[in-house]
Amino acid sequence: MRFRNSLFLPLLVIVLVLTAGQLWAVPVITIFNVKTTSPNGILDRDFRIGEVVKYKIRYNFSALSPDPRAVTGTVKVEFADGCVRKYEKVVGSVNPDESRWMVLRRKIPVCSSVANWVTVTYSIKVGSSTASESGAIFVYPPLEPIARFTATPRYGVAPLAVYFSNKSLGTVETFDWDFDDGETSNLPNPSHVYDEAGQYSVSLTINDPDGDTKTKTDYITVVDPATVLDAKFRAPRSQRAVLWEDTPVTVNFKDRTAGAPDSWEWDFSYDEGDGFNLESTDQNPSHDYTGPGLYSVVLKVSDSVNSVEDRKTKWNYIYIYEE
Repeated sequence: MRFRNSLFLPLLVIVLVLTAGQLWAVPVITIFNVKTTSPNGILDRDFRIGEVVKYKIRYNFSALSPDPRAVTGTVKVEFADGCVRKYEKVVGSVNPDESRWMVLRRKIPVCSSVANWVTVTYSIKVGSSTASESGAIFVYPPLEPIARFTATPRYGVAPLAVYFSNKSLGTVETFDWDFDDGETSNLPNPSHVYDEAGQYSVSLTINDPDGDTKTKTDYITVVDPATVLDAKFRAPRSQRAVLWEDTPVTVNFKDRTAGAPDSWEWDFSYDEGDGFNLESTDQNPSHDYTGPGLYSVVLKVSDSVNSVEDRKTKWNYIYIYEE
């Protein structure tokens, strides 16, 4: 190749050098090998749920700077049913061009009772650079059943009805639930009503007496209705959008707060920039709007006996408009 302009070749060299320097300023990561082994180091592709596994990643990285870098290793385990677990480990100081192993020890998550292939993604991150490799392991159900459960809702006002769902793995023949309030159940998916306020730990034992037990401490929270405030209010629909006719527009507000408030504070034209401006302490006040505009309304309530308070803001709630 011939260059008509002799200045072009040095310029090309400078551009290439600068470009190469820019590329090497970002670490370049190489993953040489990934392994999944049993705790004793035996390479395997078959595991059982709950078994401890060693995930190993052999890597190095190159960078323009010779200074050590922090390296983050990540292993993502993904079951076919959508259950995903992500594990991370950080090594604070690794030299460039130094071949290293990153090792993470974790149990196979309790996700599924069906034998299946599980995708494992191994990643190394240095600075803004990331390199990843994927593999797979075959996961069998546990040899012994594992107790698992969920509940909904877990928080609410007494009396609170809670619905429990058995999620145990393996073959389950018997269920023994303890709801921590003196009540029990032998159903697979029971419901239970908590009548009194408190925090309750829930236990599920399967295949008693030689089975498995799962206990969730302070799993359900029930609160006394007297200690709960839920600030609410409304104004008649016909008064919330009114034509301005050069006379004050009266709007009647009604408190609908749940609980037992004994104090009310209203701001009928709330502005975030100006903050709360107290305009009434009546429970059900009326307010005259003296000009057109779009007004936000705030109600603050409190219960001095139980030392609780709440606040409700309705943005752009009142609209006084002009023709």
